[in-house]
Amino acid sequence: MNAFISYSHNDAEMLTLLHTHLAQLQRDGLVSTWTDREILAGGNLNDSISRSLNNSNIFIALLSPSYIASTYCYEKEFVRAIQRQEEGKLVIVPTIVEPCDWLNTPFSQFKALPKDGKAITTWENKNTAFVDVIQNLRKLIENGGLTDDIPSQPEHSEIPKTGRNYRVQKDFDSIQKMEFIEQSFKEIKEHINRYLQEINELENIRRCLGIARNGDRTIFAVTKH
Repeated sequence: MNAFISYSHNDAEMLTLLHTHLAQLQRDGLVSTWTDREILAGGNLNDSISRSLNNSNIFIALLSPSYIASTYCYEKEFVRAIQRQEEGKLVIVPTIVEPCDWLNTPFSQFKALPKDGKAITTWENKNTAFVDVIQNLRKLIENGGLTDDIPSQPEHSEIPKTGRNYRVQKDFDSIQKMEFIEQSFKEIKEHINRYLQEINELENIRRCLGIARNGDRTIFAVTKH
């Protein structure tokens, strides 16, 4: 499938990261991408962009304050994408890269990526966010670009009923695993920092009391007057 990537040049770093994460989809022959970087010197911008949009099945918009403020991105590329979407020829995939007011734009009618429309820059690890984006794009492409009836994640397994409505999740997708690992490391780090602070406080108390340690013996320092 052909994907047109619409972005603000202020978000060039995010475009580079997206291309990096798209590498396996491209290697698998599932998608080819196009951006205005493909336009050669002397090429006609409007004609090149219009031609590429007309040949695309997916419109990936990297949404940010800069994108929404861009007259060309928002009022030219997006408007044309809406027209093709209404003709049933293109799927629009808003990808939120920076916190912005996208919910008050026409983009709000489409399911946004990554998960829950949480801006990529607000994730603890940007790569985790991009993995979520790529996994959803893969499902969309493998479903033939249809937004309905996309296979969902495996259902959570439940333990036998025991009178309590407990629900145990046995299968975790890669995003959940990465989030769990990151959160675990964060909590361990915080615990170690608290422990070190307590040790420092004890050392300060010992110094204030004039207590020093000598092997296994405790020595009280006596000051002569």
